[in-house]
Amino acid sequence: MKLIHHNSLINIPYSLQKYVKSFQQWDKIHAFNIESALSYEAFLSVCESNKIMGNYYIINSSLKANKNLQIRTFEEWKTVGTLKIGDYIFNDNYKYIKVDSIEQVSESVEAVQIETTASYFLERYLVKWVDEYY
Repeated sequence: MKLIHHNSLINIPYSLQKYVKSFQQWDKIHAFNIESALSYEAFLSVCESNKIMGNYYIINSSLKANKNLQIRTFEEWKTVGTLKIGDYIFNDNYKYIKVDSIEQVSESVEAVQIETTASYFLERYLVKWVDEYY
């Protein structure tokens, strides 16, 4: 299961952002296809709040997610749990930013499970949800 801190921000259409805890199923997000470099609008197929996230990571003091969320690095898609200091991750300015800090946190916080077929910007970094069974 991929969980996101409930106070995280996701990019939505018109260059705006919205807190994850405010989303509902079928809300629109600003999506981005890294292979074609095209932006588009996508929908959340699942948005379940009131989840609890135990261990999670804070990347570059902003992105807060559990280890299973996929994030775009310079070389490939990686899970948050496999990122390393010095990796480069893609942001919403269409640039790769160096990972300067990774903090592992062991506390329970409110979280949201989001599922979509699109890649999207969470705390300005390109992430995606991928079903492990595909």
